[in-house]
Amino acid sequence: MVSNKPRDAFKVFLDATELSSRQQVGTLYRQTARTDLPASFAYAKNWVDGRNAFMLDPRLELWTDEQYPSAKSAAFGVFMDSAPDRWGRVLMERREAAAADREDRPMRNLQEIDFLLGVHDLTRVGALRFQNVDGHFLDNSADAAPPVTDLATLAYISLRIEEADIEKLPEYEQWLAMLIAPGTSLGGARPKANFTSLGNDLWIAKFPAKDDRYDIGAWETGTIICAITASFARLRAGGSRQRSI
Repeated sequence: MVSNKPRDAFKVFLDATELSSRQQVGTLYRQTARTDLPASFAYAKNWVDGRNAFMLDPRLELWTDEQYPSAKSAAFGVFMDSAPDRWGRVLMERREAAAADREDRPMRNLQEIDFLLGVHDLTRVGALRFQNVDGHFLDNSADAAPPVTDLATLAYISLRIEEADIEKLPEYEQWLAMLIAPGTSLGGARPKANFTSLGNDLWIAKFPAKDDRYDIGAWETGTIICAITASFARLRAGGSRQRSI
């Protein structure tokens, strides 16, 4: 459904341990009438006037007027940092394609703000949170961190989801929904998902990809173990332009 409003407003909060409480730092505006325009941002007056005020982004001057990213940018860098990378975007675009097919309509070209607000609030990277007009923090539509008992299922689905014609399977949309919430907040290109351990701790699982030519998970684990047990190192300048470790 196309909105009759020229734009939608989302409150932006900074939820950081350095602050005594969660604070609204501004408002992010999604253009609905002109989808070719990027989202704009305006600082909240209370934030600008407060003693904790600082610029969220080098290109966001500390004043209350509405500001737009440059013509060469899809969004301000601070918001792109909180948006998903390749894997999360693939999942969101597949969800939109499935919805368009189900509703017999053209597929929407997702804006940067669509990717940003599609990340689950519980597992979003960073201290920024985004609230809609109903007072709900986005996204909150599904379980953001399924239990570890679902891990094998998620690994299997992540392998299958990028197969050709997978969308023709009757379970496709159910599989996609299972990956969307736990997987969209994480950066990088490889399939991955958040999950909770039996002790209710939050973990990240990185899954095999269909084009892997060797056991990347095993090698990455070995690299991490080596890094943890490595001795302290120093970087020193030598007689050339390169440095020694």
